[in-house]
Amino acid sequence: PQAVRRALPPFCNEFIALIKETSIVGTIGVVDLTKVAASITARTYEPFAPYLIIALMYLAVVLILTYLLKLLERRLAKSDKR
Repeated sequence: PQAVRRALPPFCNEFIALIKETSIVGTIGVVDLTKVAASITARTYEPFAPYLIIALMYLAVVLILTYLLKLLERRLAKSDKR
């Protein structure tokens, strides 16, 4: 239990860094988001909107994961105080 408490924050940070550094959709096994954005850009000649949407999607995933991992860390900290 003590090892988990000590190892969890670095593990969570690495997990979030991994999400930031890889394509989320590519990890799931669907078409890569950046390829879809490039395809949309080629059809509409508007490069800003597709890439902005992708950036917001990545931001949303990272913020949600960060929040959930903070909740987990707080829960483990509460259980240690007992």
